[in-house]
Amino acid sequence: MIITLAEAHEINRTLSKEDITGLEIAIRELTNNNFQNTRVRFSVKEIMDPDTIVLNQLPKGLRTGSRIELNNSDYNEELHTIHEIQGNVLKVSSGGFLDETKSGMIVTLVNYPQDVKNGVKKLIEYDMKTEKNIGVKSRSLSRVSETYFDVTSGENINGYPTSLFSFIMKYRKFRWGT
Repeated sequence: MIITLAEAHEINRTLSKEDITGLEIAIRELTNNNFQNTRVRFSVKEIMDPDTIVLNQLPKGLRTGSRIELNNSDYNEELHTIHEIQGNVLKVSSGGFLDETKSGMIVTLVNYPQDVKNGVKKLIEYDMKTEKNIGVKSRSLSRVSETYFDVTSGENINGYPTSLFSFIMKYRKFRWGT
């Protein structure tokens, strides 16, 4: 995940792992950037169930809590978090791998820059501040009135104002082909 569940709970106790994973996937899609550190990449010897990846070599540069992506897989190509490392064996959280014996699979470390992590925290804070005001354009009580900014479909990304996503613009990559 871009930020840990513990970090997210410091801002909003009601967030789930799926909420944070959803933000991670959205940022990866919007930027067309996988944030992979290709210097920390290992070939896979085999995938074992439950949640075990056996590498061909010792995983230098990976540690417990690291986010990795499994590539060149027919069924298991997704993001995982390492829970345990024993020699060249990685135990990850994924809900179980599908049986696969394809050769050529690789594991790559995924690193998010600090400004992306801070941007995700700001998105969570925005959700906290505005969750009670969804659908409300203005509110008046006696002589006090509040008017909320109306965000149209052209001024938002995934339900957030476009300005909140400015932190990812420098990480955007071109999409080639279809």
